[in-house]
Amino acid sequence: MLLKLICVAFLMLFALGSACGELFDGFGWWQDRAVARENLREARQYAREQRQDAREAARQARREAARDRHDEAREWREQARQRREESRELRRERQSGFDRDF
Repeated sequence: MLLKLICVAFLMLFALGSACGELFDGFGWWQDRAVARENLREARQYAREQRQDAREAARQARREAARDRHDEAREWREQARQRREESRELRRERQSGFDRDF
């Protein structure tokens, strides 16, 4: 009786194990774990590359913004220099006209 009970219990365990695939593929989880670790390694490498690309893009954007600010400041200085020159010429013309009148 006890032997029959043990056999029934073993068959139930075997049936449950077969349904879950654990008896026939008992050590497959090692391979699954290795595959998961490799996938994780690849995902980390991809994330690292994306971070590096994003940093480089941000550096490039900062360089371009600084260059644009520098160019804009140069244009402002050039315009100010032109206005000063025009103002000097206008004063000279007024002064020469004033001197002719006397």
